[in-house]
Amino acid sequence: MQQTHFDANKDDICAMFGNHAFEKFDEYIKREKITFYDLKTDLVFNWISTLNDKIINRINFLLNTDSHFVYIGVCNFIIMYEYWVRKGKHFHIDNDLANMLVQTDVHKVKSSLIKLPFDSTYFTVPNDLVQIELTDDEGETAYTCYAEGAYVSEIKDENNNTFLRISMFNNVRNEKNPEKKEGQISVKLLLPINEREDVFNFLERHLDEMLPLPPTKDVNDYYMKLHYRIIAKRFILLIVNSLLYLQSDKAVLEHVNVNKNKIENKKHKKKRSKRSADNSYIRIGKKVTINPSYKKVYEKLNTLDSEDNNRNQYRGQWIVRGHWRNQPYGEGLSQRKLIWIEPYVKGIGELTETQYTIK
Repeated sequence: MQQTHFDANKDDICAMFGNHAFEKFDEYIKREKITFYDLKTDLVFNWISTLNDKIINRINFLLNTDSHFVYIGVCNFIIMYEYWVRKGKHFHIDNDLANMLVQTDVHKVKSSLIKLPFDSTYFTVPNDLVQIELTDDEGETAYTCYAEGAYVSEIKDENNNTFLRISMFNNVRNEKNPEKKEGQISVKLLLPINEREDVFNFLERHLDEMLPLPPTKDVNDYYMKLHYRIIAKRFILLIVNSLLYLQSDKAVLEHVNVNKNKIENKKHKKKRSKRSADNSYIRIGKKVTINPSYKKVYEKLNTLDSEDNNRNQYRGQWIVRGHWRNQPYGEGLSQRKLIWIEPYVKGIGELTETQYTIK
């Protein structure tokens, strides 16, 4: 089970901003009457100026030695504070479900149909599903950029317009020195929630702005940017489809407490703290499985080379992408609900839908 971004980085936050940093920042936010929509990096620096000289001197020193490191730390602090103060919930997407959701389209899905189960959530994802390998001059893999997880929260602006703020994190691993921490790459998205916005069209516009592909003489640079764009798109679609899946009738959820089996000695049971309960998470898709005979097809068609080519065949088989149907129901068919039409494998004269195994 992957560690959340919050748990992995909270010690670094304390080292930079001091103990009880979130509590102190929360007091500042309430005093200044700041909304979640207005949480910006400048606001954090304004808050830092109100802290004691020791912290101010530490931040100034870091700014002079590595301003990029400080900027990343401040951005992380904002996202982590919102997750902390809104008592965010942790979801983990199981591998088979993630593979199917990546192969699910969001064409003609209005953003108004996306609902958050909580004010703030964090999704850990299978890190081998959204990744890119960077090779050195000798053609060997030097670095791997892989998905860590994504924060999602609902916010409103001064005009009461609703947005989903999605912050996705990718880690960079040094393959020649795996113990060395190389850093993170983040992708951020502010998705307007309304009846007008088509999710797919918005994502395409956002990617054009965030990761444009201008003509270039450097072929390697072009394909590097192209691959980053593909990964960003895949990551965003995975998170959006996960939110839609949570609303569907087919959602398979399991609440898990990672500490449940760790307490064997009865005398420790009385000492269980509230902090231990915070380690629980919600597992999505445990009982959803891909037909074993089609696993290789999914793996092959989830590679970078086959992206945007839905009929790229693997041993005569291909995946027919899933989609969402706005199904009429109720009296006079006046109501609507999203129905997930799962992706399935087609080819060699067969038409077999994804199977569900209930254990």
